[in-house]
Amino acid sequence: MKYEVLVVGPLETNCYILYSNQKECIVVDPGFEAEEIIAFIEKLGKIPKMTLLTHAHFDHISALRDLRDKFKSMKILIHPMEKEMLTQQSSFARFFGIKIKDPPSADGLIDEGDVISLGDERLEVIYTPGHSQGSISFISREDKFVVVGDLLFKGSIGRTDFPGGSFEEIKRSIQKKIYNLPDEFDVLPGHGDLTKVGIEKRYNSFVRGEAV
Repeated sequence: MKYEVLVVGPLETNCYILYSNQKECIVVDPGFEAEEIIAFIEKLGKIPKMTLLTHAHFDHISALRDLRDKFKSMKILIHPMEKEMLTQQSSFARFFGIKIKDPPSADGLIDEGDVISLGDERLEVIYTPGHSQGSISFISREDKFVVVGDLLFKGSIGRTDFPGGSFEEIKRSIQKKIYNLPDEFDVLPGHGDLTKVGIEKRYNSFVRGEAV
């Protein structure tokens, strides 16, 4: 499975397009700039099978309404604990002085142990709370990458001061779920530069050390 990253919106959110030789693709965290995302998908010659949400904060979902209007068969999948929060993001965005369209409701719920298929390719869903209660990540073992949303950044971690956030939980998620992956795995964060598991284990200022 290949991936491309589009940096979108005022908070420079990383939106990922996952694809292979299939006609369909997967969108992860369409933060803003729906027209740019749609144009890129069409340039690839793909049709989104689904959008996966690592969590429901507005800067990761603001393009959902326009994507759904364009690709009506696209499914929106999210963790059960984020389902209600998804519907509250218009007011949350206004708190930051940002106006977004009301997102559509999720079409399905996913949790740890679920496997997302794209042709013969597989993504494993893991539960990684801490930034929010229902944060999840997606692992491609064959292609050695993990999409982590706002769990882990290059040299840093996601905020834990929003409702449902917890430093102890985010630390535990990183150590138990991410640092258990091989060092060479790419880490695809929700903001900023890509990094690797081994680099974060050695140098991350907030959560350093071996897996537990």
